[in-house]
Amino acid sequence: MKLDQKDQKFNIQFWDIGGQERYIHMTHVYYKNADFCLIMFDLSNRESFKACAKWKADLDEKYLMEDGSK
Repeated sequence: MKLDQKDQKFNIQFWDIGGQERYIHMTHVYYKNADFCLIMFDLSNRESFKACAKWKADLDEKYLMEDGSK
């Protein structure tokens, strides 16, 4: 059975740690049961852009799917 868009419900939560290093040890909590993650950066700050690679590596290391696979 195909649902119409009006019948679909979504739960969206945004967790913003602002790129703060002190929260990197807790990121697994933010990734748990997530269907997607969004890494953002400040266009006017080159270091902010460079840090995206670090946050992506953290995501790749810590994110697990529901079945426990990566």
